[in-house]
Amino acid sequence: NVAVNGSGNVTQTMSDGDTLYVGRMSAVQPVAGVVRVSDNSDYRRLGYSSIPVAGTTVWLPFVMTRLGNDWGAAIWIQNTTGTGSTVYLDFYQNGARSGGGSVWLPANGLIPINLRTDYAQYGLPAGWFGSAKVTANVAVAVVVNQLNDSAHLGTSYEGIPNSVGSTKV
Repeated sequence: NVAVNGSGNVTQTMSDGDTLYVGRMSAVQPVAGVVRVSDNSDYRRLGYSSIPVAGTTVWLPFVMTRLGNDWGAAIWIQNTTGTGSTVYLDFYQNGARSGGGSVWLPANGLIPINLRTDYAQYGLPAGWFGSAKVTANVAVAVVVNQLNDSAHLGTSYEGIPNSVGSTKV
């Protein structure tokens, strides 16, 4: 329980010691959430707004495999339902599909897609960049972490479900 105008934390530690804040929030009144991810060092801190809307189709406007300057993306997909589903990933560059694949996502599960190291299984070369579409038979929430290990830098953003996409910015 969180008091009126209060705040609270949910902390989980992954097996490698890094901290992962993950979970669901609900309230009887409007609520806002911010997620902070730390790599257990004094360097890289990532953050994004909590994801208020999940969808069966989620767009990722910019993802990349490991680039020559050491930047690369990790995609995190969370099943927001009690039903498992196959998740399909389609990658696009210059408007054309350039790779893809599928993974099983268990009920209420969370899976990482590490494009920094596992890009070949999706038909992508090192140094590739473009956009991605994530589709599933259940509602999923998606976050992209863009990371640079050598400089200890990173940034994150939430995927854009079809239901909240816009043709105007």
